[in-house]
Amino acid sequence: AAPPRAPAVDTQRARGMWGLSRTLVANMVHGVTDGYEEVLELVGVGYRAAMKGSALSMQLGFSHDVDIPAPSGVTFAVPKQTEVRISGIDKQLVGETAARIRRIRPPEPYKGKGVRYQGETRNRTRLKKVGAGRLRLSVFRSNKNISVQLIDDANGVTVVSASTLESAAGVTKGSDIAAAAAIGRLIAERAKEKGVVDVVFDRGGYLYH
Repeated sequence: AAPPRAPAVDTQRARGMWGLSRTLVANMVHGVTDGYEEVLELVGVGYRAAMKGSALSMQLGFSHDVDIPAPSGVTFAVPKQTEVRISGIDKQLVGETAARIRRIRPPEPYKGKGVRYQGETRNRTRLKKVGAGRLRLSVFRSNKNISVQLIDDANGVTVVSASTLESAAGVTKGSDIAAAAAIGRLIAERAKEKGVVDVVFDRGGYLYH
């Protein structure tokens, strides 16, 4: 076979676009010949998955089942209750679907409970080593509220906490930027009252919080 031709205009952008085009075409060929697959594992007591027709239904510790319809071009399979296989010919769509499912309940940093990729490992002790002697700042955010806790892991107790549900927070919307700033000031004031000046931030398995 003839060797691949280089870009006609040898610039950094041209080389980048040339390589990108080659990769996209190669991914398409692989997709229609072998296909792509991502495997997710459900780790946790009572965590399980099942099929509802072509849709995926999962129990992940919420008060309700999580039902996910299969996007066009993607197929779900549940070979066992704690394993979900996502397959299709589109590499991006398969990966995006798997990531979207994982984000529903990402693995927490201690016991690793949650939805994770097959073979995914987490350093479950890193936060405790880094935070040795310091309290752990844990933040929970929903669409309506933000709550914060300072946790003493050595003694297993919550030292102080704050929530936008409290009147002391003085906010009308519970999860916007102003609410985050207000809850940050409130938890800082309460921490100082307890003599806490240094904490370690627990992002709970999220890349960003």
